[in-house]
Amino acid sequence: MLDNSLYDLARHESQILCEGDTQHGPIAVVDYCCYISSLDNDPFIKPGLLALGRNGYNIKYLKLHGSMNWLHCPLCQRMYVKFEEKTMFKTKYCKHCKSNYNLGDKAASIRLRGNLILPTFLKDLSNIQIRLIWQNAGIELSEATKVVFIGYSLPAADFEIRQLLSRFIRKDAKIEVVFHPTAKPEEIDRYRIFFGDRQFTEKRMTVGEYVDSLFSGTPLERK
Repeated sequence: MLDNSLYDLARHESQILCEGDTQHGPIAVVDYCCYISSLDNDPFIKPGLLALGRNGYNIKYLKLHGSMNWLHCPLCQRMYVKFEEKTMFKTKYCKHCKSNYNLGDKAASIRLRGNLILPTFLKDLSNIQIRLIWQNAGIELSEATKVVFIGYSLPAADFEIRQLLSRFIRKDAKIEVVFHPTAKPEEIDRYRIFFGDRQFTEKRMTVGEYVDSLFSGTPLERK
């Protein structure tokens, strides 16, 4: 849902910025912080650096565990993206490798694969695009003055995430954790144990109430 909402916003802004010239004009893009290609030649799906180079802008969205709308080529490691569709269930082939190496339409070596990392103790983070995302996540955390956790239980299986947070969140960064009103004490204790003597602000509200509070200062009454 968030992917598609950001994409709709970026596409709308792009149409204003580029004035119809999507090939050369400035555009706004959803930036997954890795090198992506459009699965269906969508002119509004471009790498973030390309958008910035064309005087446009990028909306960073780092998905550390992959996404259901991503496919990657096992040969060239390109990441293919399509919005508003769960492409990981589709059978597609890398159009670039097909052309570059004169391969057949259904060559097994270029069949695109889903790129979703499940929350287990056994995770494969060897994909070069996923590694780029994790590297960028570390940079973003190191520059952040405030980190907000929403709807995340900080499970023990996410060892890599815990290491990332421990290594890169600055000591002077403000930490805010938004718990659902029905959150169990053990969920809160995980954060207390993980951050130790570091102080964090605890809030009990729904995601909708938290988003409303960002605009009003206090949660709005929701119908």
